[in-house]
Amino acid sequence: MATKKSSAKAKKDTTKVHTITAKTEKKLAKESAEVKAEAKKIKAEAKQAVKNSVAKPARKANSVDEAFSKKAGYVILAELIGTFILTAVAVYGTSATILAPLYIGITLLVLFIALNRISGAHVNPAVTFGLWVARKVSGKLVPFYFVGQILGVMLAVLVYNTISGGSYTLAFNHIGSFDASVFIAELIATAVLLFGITAVANQKKLGKAASGLGIGLSLFLAVFVGSTLLTAAKQSVDQQSITSVDQVPRIMRINGVTANPAIALAATESTNADLQSQGGNASHKGSEKPESRLGVEVIVATLAGGALGAGLFQLIKRGSDEKNA
Repeated sequence: MATKKSSAKAKKDTTKVHTITAKTEKKLAKESAEVKAEAKKIKAEAKQAVKNSVAKPARKANSVDEAFSKKAGYVILAELIGTFILTAVAVYGTSATILAPLYIGITLLVLFIALNRISGAHVNPAVTFGLWVARKVSGKLVPFYFVGQILGVMLAVLVYNTISGGSYTLAFNHIGSFDASVFIAELIATAVLLFGITAVANQKKLGKAASGLGIGLSLFLAVFVGSTLLTAAKQSVDQQSITSVDQVPRIMRINGVTANPAIALAATESTNADLQSQGGNASHKGSEKPESRLGVEVIVATLAGGALGAGLFQLIKRGSDEKNA
């Protein structure tokens, strides 16, 4: 009897064990399936993440290119407008005027306030080149600055020529001419200009108006210094040996420095008619075309002067920073 009971109990326990084992295996199988599903999901997400990480840089690169193109377009437009206005004042609005340097400086002050946040109001290839040397402007943008500045001057010449009835046609016979006095005057004037502009660019605490005033005064001082040097060169000419207007040396035909190779395109030397009437650039009538000031001496002198002025200030600033460190 006892043996039967023990056998029945053992059988019952065995059945219970089998039941528990079956449930456990079923539970484990279910959990295994869930783990596999989760692993599959994680794998899919990881794969998608890899795809996204590869695609994102491309979209970022595209957005950077778009931003650069937009910036370059604004730079060209701002420099075109600014250089057009500066040319109109410097070349056509202040000829033979003793206050010309002041008017030109005020014009640059206004342009800086208006265009500073867009392009910095360089309106001068020598300024752009000098600030690039001083690492204040991206090398990628330099060509766009040049394009805007050249287009601005060309537009000013075109408009003035149209308004004057086609009488302002330029000649470029002196593009290869070189006069040491003109070269030195342009070099020093542009160096003074960039020394002042670079100094202002390094003063981060200055407000927009104060910065514009500093830059405008830098141009005023540059034109004044350069014109003074040219006047000294003219005084060294023996005018008593000149018997006809055709014998007037080229230095006597130049009214002032440009400190700007773009402006030099529109600026002119005095013609024989101008010298005879003592009217500066008042008129260019007849068959004689005024010679453009654009030439090797101006291009080389202004770019070299720009690099010299900016470089000198950076050198002084570096020495000051090392002393204060």
